[in-house]
Amino acid sequence: CCRNAFTRAAREIFPGLAGVWDRIAAVTSHPPVLSGAGPAIFCAPAHQDEYNAAAQTLRDTGATAYFVRTINPAVDVAAWHPTPAS
Repeated sequence: CCRNAFTRAAREIFPGLAGVWDRIAAVTSHPPVLSGAGPAIFCAPAHQDEYNAAAQTLRDTGATAYFVRTINPAVDVAAWHPTPAS
């Protein structure tokens, strides 16, 4: 999917990042990707079972995981900002 020039450096510099990264990579179809210069990472699990496996594997790491879904701006944003009645 994506590449980041800082990946190797971030894995070496930020304590624990490589371990968390490797745990997620072991249970998901798509490997994690570094966000910016780190230490935040993201991944796109292929299905709910991968979300669950990633959450379970991170339980004892001290890492904070946020599981979110993408939105379709054409559909979802309109629901958040309805057009005022005239």
